[in-house]
Amino acid sequence: MIYFSNIYLKQNIRHGQVSIEFVLIVLIAILLLLPVYIIISDQTTNLTETNRNIQVSNSLNTIVEASKIVKAQGPPSKMSVSVNFPSNINSIVIDKQEIIFYVTHGNITNSIVEGVDFNISGNLTNSEGLHKIIVKAVSSQGSIWVNISE
Repeated sequence: MIYFSNIYLKQNIRHGQVSIEFVLIVLIAILLLLPVYIIISDQTTNLTETNRNIQVSNSLNTIVEASKIVKAQGPPSKMSVSVNFPSNINSIVIDKQEIIFYVTHGNITNSIVEGVDFNISGNLTNSEGLHKIIVKAVSSQGSIWVNISE
């Protein structure tokens, strides 16, 4: 009987060795794939930020182009445009001859500015999603300016 128990012990040791080797191979594979996962994750974050910046720039350009068209046509011309605002817009300032979008990237806030050669005024919300912007030419005290609103 002792002889049979030694054979049984040797078989268990071999199964244990195979299990340990399998676990080591899996751990090595995980360690090799971890840097690839980290790189892909970082690239995905960068692409998301780039996409948001493009959305902000496109929205700003659309509003400015509509303002130029309305200004050229003069009062009482009016135009409506639809733009999509991403989630990283902190605030939008329309002041004198500039439209400024303040956007956040992580802990950093940047401004994206577009200027025009005429007076503009208005107020836009910075909420994420599709916005219908109304751009109209207004005459006041002999001068023409553009009002931008939602």
